[in-house]
Amino acid sequence: MIYLYKYLFKGASKAKFRLTNADDVSDKDEITLYIRGRYLCSGKLNYLSNMYNCISNYITVDAMWRTLGNQTYPSPDPSVFEVKVKTPEDVELLLQKGKASDFIIYLNRRHTDVQLKYPEFFKKYVWSYKKPAKYNDLTCYTIQIPRIAKPIYISQRESNRRCITRMGMLYPTAGEIWYERQLLLHYETSSFIQLRTINGIVYQTFQEAAVACGLVNDQNEVITCFMDILYISTPSGKRSLFLVLTLQVLTLTKYD
Repeated sequence: MIYLYKYLFKGASKAKFRLTNADDVSDKDEITLYIRGRYLCSGKLNYLSNMYNCISNYITVDAMWRTLGNQTYPSPDPSVFEVKVKTPEDVELLLQKGKASDFIIYLNRRHTDVQLKYPEFFKKYVWSYKKPAKYNDLTCYTIQIPRIAKPIYISQRESNRRCITRMGMLYPTAGEIWYERQLLLHYETSSFIQLRTINGIVYQTFQEAAVACGLVNDQNEVITCFMDILYISTPSGKRSLFLVLTLQVLTLTKYD
């Protein structure tokens, strides 16, 4: 237990440093030290090493995320768009407030797009409460969702900009919503009942439906979880997931 505790909460190494351009500044002058301070994450360091002029001398941390004069920090290509899974209770709560979400939009998409899975739909479309400036019937359409007063405008993404769309990661211990996510990754749907229907049988829970169609078993659950967080989680997050899966007694021995 002591080892697992240390493994889970082991943090990054700490180091003291002093600004090389602050010899003429008193240690008590925190404002000037802050202005001259510079912080580089791995992404910005990569851009600098490839000779992108995305920062200037004596720039603050906050300003690095903004446009600097005529120079803009290079946006990722392709861009990444994340959609989140909503439970039936979440959807009902939003509808009671008259609000929309990505998942509600997906469930109410037009019939010509019913073959698209949740991430596939938002790889192709974006939505807004406001009518697009370049609205036309070939690339845009409008839907009206019951209990939401405002019309929803859906338009195709710009063809000259690449986009990766993925569903937000969830831990297996999240409960029903985790099984719902597994189903949405593999099946298109227009309702929660349809999502729980496998081979003509309507299951009471998403867990039962996911097990019935073979999406969840001891042989693939661990690998799927780790693949989800492989490139988006910190080392500490990976260690946390390892501990969670270990405590849940999942079959890890097959993947030693």
